[in-house]
Amino acid sequence: MSYGYGGISGCNGLLSGVLGMAGGYGGGYGGYGRCGSDNIFYFWRCCDYNPYECCFQLHTWFIVFIVLFLIGFFICLCACLAGCIWTARAKE
Repeated sequence: MSYGYGGISGCNGLLSGVLGMAGGYGGGYGGYGRCGSDNIFYFWRCCDYNPYECCFQLHTWFIVFIVLFLIGFFICLCACLAGCIWTARAKE
């Protein structure tokens, strides 16, 4: 996912530092755009496929949190299903 389209200024490049821009030329609507502001969940960096375009990337701790949450949810779901099956078999 990207924000803005690079033109004469690079994402954190020499020309963008001289001109004081954080993004590139564009933003999808024309004019000089900027990368989005950082968040506690993600940050902006240069895209791998286009160094003049800004892409957001999730912080590592947030990715680990999501994975652990999904694993915990899956374990709880399996435990609940096992409990339901065990209770149904005990009633027979």
